Amino acid sequence: AATISGVINLNNLVGSDMVSATYSSGAFADKNVGNNKTVTLSGITLSGTDAANYSLAANSITSSASITKAALTITATSNTKTYDGNVSATSTPTVSSGIVYDAYTLSEKYDDKKAGDNKSLIPEIAFTTASDAANYNITTVNSTGIINKALLTAALTGTTEKVYDGNRTANLTDANYTLTWGSGDTVTGS
Repeated sequence: AATISGVINLNNLVGSDMVSATYSSGAFADKNVGNNKTVTLSGITLSGTDAANYSLAANSITSSASITKAALTITATSNTKTYDGNVSATSTPTVSSGIVYDAYTLSEKYDDKKAGDNKSLIPEIAFTTASDAANYNITTVNSTGIINKALLTAALTGTTEKVYDGNRTANLTDANYTLTWGSGDTVTGS
């Protein structure tokens, strides 16, 4: 429902008759932000000392009014994870000020995928209907998180034999071992 400030002007009053009008509801043509939008006021009634001397031509009128953007702040929350090759975070940010009137989801991500402490976490809001984002002035507040180093597993592969030469030195090449952990990143050894 629309909340309209101001008064309803009545035309054709006789002399200084005391008559005013109020409405029971107001509705914009649509919910989206904009200027000079059509608004309809319904359930108009008359009151005042001389109201009984008048009737309304209609109990609803149209006018124009503006809908301004709602302020909204989304704040990231701390997150800790083990390096997995991407920037995703499992924690969910919060709406720290304002009200979201439309369907949405919140998420956050690291600023990069590299392991480290005090990494920046960036909050995001996605509206189910993308155009709803235009109805808000959105401020985001970053947080910090940690990406711990991933543990690698080393394994020898291929033939690792040698002919006895009096020492313990093994002559291995990159083809003789692998490092695995499942991220899709390439790890080579030397």
